[in-house]
Amino acid sequence: MKITYPHMGNVCIVIKALLTDLGLELVLPPPTSRRTVELGVRYSHEFACFPFKLNMGNYLEAYELGADTILMAGGVGPCRFGYYAQVQQQILEDLGVKMEMVVLEPPDVSFHEVKDKILYLIGNISWWQVFKAVRFAWSKARAIDTIEEKLLYFRPRVKEPIKLEGYFRETLKEIDEAADRREVERVVNSFLKKSEIMPQLSMKPLKVGLVGEIFTLLEPFANYDMERRLGLLGVEVTRSVWL
Repeated sequence: MKITYPHMGNVCIVIKALLTDLGLELVLPPPTSRRTVELGVRYSHEFACFPFKLNMGNYLEAYELGADTILMAGGVGPCRFGYYAQVQQQILEDLGVKMEMVVLEPPDVSFHEVKDKILYLIGNISWWQVFKAVRFAWSKARAIDTIEEKLLYFRPRVKEPIKLEGYFRETLKEIDEAADRREVERVVNSFLKKSEIMPQLSMKPLKVGLVGEIFTLLEPFANYDMERRLGLLGVEVTRSVWL
């Protein structure tokens, strides 16, 4: 079983930590690109939303790299997201793409179904190991939220925002490579210290809130990297959702 999942911001770091700790083999799709869009648009329904098409492109590119299983969330939210998996599975079957879709529905919808699918993925791994893996992945999710929030705050304020972004990318890489929660905490604190001592401008930046659909907010490719564009123009950005 070679598992893949669609890109959505930096959530790949969190899912990678979780599945790796559970001993599962991962196949990361390439970074979302124009080719990803072209594949998604080509094989999706015309009326499907942009996130749906990006997901399809991610799956097909991961399939080219050897992935045979897709891990996808379900849901009963305000949009058609809860139907993505079923429609995408049908499209893949029509294309002759042999990939199994494992859909994790919210526990309040069907706890036993979620439990059965987790057991299918993890095999004989103990629930204690599952708990530790989830706790570690959650620590990485919180760490990413922390440094992203500080990046949005400091980018319009510091004199060298490009240098700050370099610190941010290094910290993301270190979070991804961290082997335990203590290491995650250490790299986050290091980023915060570096950010706070950078020379700042005297101006008070305009503050703008980004709201909307979660995928479009979290995935820079889907929103044309709006947070970065505004930040470099001297605008502090805050958003309504995080990992």
